[in-house]
Amino acid sequence: MMMTTHARRAKAKGKWMKLRDPAVLKAFIDAKAEMNQSKLAEFVGCERQFISALVRGKKSGCTPKLGEAIEDVLGAPRNTIFMPGVSIEKVPESKSPRPAAKGRVSAGKLRVA
Repeated sequence: MMMTTHARRAKAKGKWMKLRDPAVLKAFIDAKAEMNQSKLAEFVGCERQFISALVRGKKSGCTPKLGEAIEDVLGAPRNTIFMPGVSIEKVPESKSPRPAAKGRVSAGKLRVA
């Protein structure tokens, strides 16, 4: 099931682990024989694109469960790649839907000005 952006934001509350440095993650992936981003993603249960975003510095954190799984698979000591306990306090509110414009179809009926 595909999650909408709103659903992702709603799940973002709570404890997260912050990536210390993308170069450290890349170094651990490169140091492990037979390991690449695709295999790491498969082992830890996430998308390859997410691992790639972490390595490129486009994403800066993940859930504690995923962070610990990445460190375990790469053989890194705890808290070497990720900093634990980063709390996300506030999640942006979603915007309410815009009212229907005049002369447009809304809920199957034509609105007339």
